[in-house]
Amino acid sequence: MTTSISIPDSDLEGFSQHARDEIVKHGEAYVKELIKEAYRLEASKNLSGGPPEVTQSMVVSASHYQQNYQPAAKSKFQKFLSFATSLLGLLIGGMWDYDKFSQSAQYLVLFIVILCLGIAALTASLTMDR
Repeated sequence: MTTSISIPDSDLEGFSQHARDEIVKHGEAYVKELIKEAYRLEASKNLSGGPPEVTQSMVVSASHYQQNYQPAAKSKFQKFLSFATSLLGLLIGGMWDYDKFSQSAQYLVLFIVILCLGIAALTASLTMDR
């Protein structure tokens, strides 16, 4: 059994044939993702392992999820910043040596500078992820 979705021609007035083809292509992709999300929701509620039964509320929830919770793609700078934050965290942890802090003021200043860079990178990374 096949289920089809029809769009009235009046809604696509002024669309070229290529634009109509794109509407169909993207519509099919959206529906496939909606179905996958509805199945995911059903699987999380079907703890008994019985046959799947996707309900209307699951489809509505999947639709809301598809519309509202799409993660934005990260730019190269955001990826670099996340990587730098992790690297700075490892460097800060590796530099921690209480004895060296008391013996060398330069080492302490270097540690504080790298710590401040790490905090700034973490703050910027978390702010950009919003």
